[in-house]
Amino acid sequence: MDYQDSSDGAGYAANRVRTLGFPSFTRVSPGRRQLHQAMVGPYASLDEAEKMQRRLARSGFATPRIFVDESLRNAPRNEIKSQDAEGNPNVLLIGA
Repeated sequence: MDYQDSSDGAGYAANRVRTLGFPSFTRVSPGRRQLHQAMVGPYASLDEAEKMQRRLARSGFATPRIFVDESLRNAPRNEIKSQDAEGNPNVLLIGA
C-alpha cells in the first residue's frame, strides 16, 4: 500500500465511522512509513474507548485498536496555582 492508497482508505473509514454517528478524523502516522490512519474519538477514559472499540468491531471494522496520545502529558502547563490544575488529561483515540 502506498501513501495515496492509505489516504483513500483512511478517508473512507473515517467517513464510514461518521455515518455511524461517531466523531472521526484522519491523521498521518508518525515514523518512516507515514501512513494515513482513521481515528475515532477522543474519549476521556479507557472504559469509553474500550466500549467504542467493541461497537466498531460489531459494525464490521476488523481490527480497531486503542491509541493513547501521550503528547498531552508533556504539553507545557499554565502557571495556575490550584489543586485542580495538577497534570494534563490523556486523549484516547480508536484507530479504525
